[in-house]
Amino acid sequence: MPRRARSAGSVWTGVQRDESLNGMFEAMRSQGQHELNSDVSIGTEAEANLVGLPLPALCLRYLYQSTVFPLSRIIQITGEEGSAKSAFLYEKMRWHMIYGGGAVLAENENKDSPELRQSILQWRPEWLNRLITKQTYSLEEWQDVLSTFVEIAQKQQDAADGAGRTVPICFGIDSLMATAPQAEIDAVKKDGHASRGYALAANLIARYMRTMPERIKAYPFTVIGTNHLKPATDPRGLPTANIPGGKAVKFMETYEIEMKKAQSHDIDLLEYGGLRIKFIARKNSLGPSRKSITAELLWWYGDDGAGNWRQQTAWDWDTSTIDLLMSFEDAKGKKTIYNRLREITGINVTSKTQRLAYSTILGIPKSDPQLYRIVGGQLEQRPDLLVQIYQVLGIAQRRAFEPGTDYRDMHNQAVAEVRARQAELYADVTSLPVINDMTVDGDATPEDDSAILSSEERSDLDGDE
Repeated sequence: MPRRARSAGSVWTGVQRDESLNGMFEAMRSQGQHELNSDVSIGTEAEANLVGLPLPALCLRYLYQSTVFPLSRIIQITGEEGSAKSAFLYEKMRWHMIYGGGAVLAENENKDSPELRQSILQWRPEWLNRLITKQTYSLEEWQDVLSTFVEIAQKQQDAADGAGRTVPICFGIDSLMATAPQAEIDAVKKDGHASRGYALAANLIARYMRTMPERIKAYPFTVIGTNHLKPATDPRGLPTANIPGGKAVKFMETYEIEMKKAQSHDIDLLEYGGLRIKFIARKNSLGPSRKSITAELLWWYGDDGAGNWRQQTAWDWDTSTIDLLMSFEDAKGKKTIYNRLREITGINVTSKTQRLAYSTILGIPKSDPQLYRIVGGQLEQRPDLLVQIYQVLGIAQRRAFEPGTDYRDMHNQAVAEVRARQAELYADVTSLPVINDMTVDGDATPEDDSAILSSEERSDLDGDE
């Protein structure tokens, strides 16, 4: 067919071409959305689809490289035994409750610790009344629990007299591989012993998890599973780590947070005890991976607010924030970052052992230095400073979930804001940062840590399939 000549005034030439191209792809999106009967996003709208719970401390925003904890996502928490995985899961449940939500827990390890969970939820009756717990004894059973309560929550929120999609809910499985498939349980009961079999559990988890992204899409839900990390060595004798249950969860997850005990991890004082834990973002589908922080889980006894003397448990995120900011001082290639952060915050340490610091910018005089957690708490009250820190640390600012506002409406508002912005031009190579030996950090974290790469990560770095 002969090519048709364009007229001199064609909208596909000159300054009109960009606008016409935008219209062409918008028309493609609209028609595709109609024919596929599902949402289709223009590229500039993809970031607008990220709506999440505000993270409670700067250290967590650094770990996740985001100001919010995105909803409608699958998260995996991994770690060796005793690395406080359950305590971190309960903390994430608390974040959902702070913003008017609740949680469902499939307790799949038969070693439930209600006191730990209730103390992290601060013994608050209104939060504990929004927590549903079901003990499970097989792999299929925790899947049934998750499916059942996701469906119930969807119907409740979408009902004519329902709350709308305004209630964030955390669905937790602790842990994914703690129980066997029912077929294996039945075989052991019949034979009286276990026998070698195929990777049935991994297969069942893979088939199930592939259905989950569609189920929670456009709902303010989070699915979080804990899993055990098993240290091993690869064929080259290098340290690695294996996660049971196959790779299906890894493909579906947005974040995979690895937890391990830090050096000198035990805290055993007269007033309180605790654990020092290192967090590593092994996978971050929304930003740079392998960022790390160290934080402390503390427990003590005190009044629960109702006159009862009970265990209190909390993650000390504000102390972790100051530890993070100070860690850049001695990290390779990070001195410029450290100096810029100190310039913004004015934080100066007077005692590392006692964790005391001051900052005239934050209203803490040199004559009266305060504990790190006080300084970190003061920093959280200064959004003008935090915005500058986000730019230095590469933390993406995203839309925060608003209690009482429908999740879909927040998405629509974000998309409208994106559409109102002018299109950005392609980056000019002259605008790219200069790379030299001082800016290359092979560890990708502010700390000098010999973090173990998973076998999948090492394969990626080596270029293996």
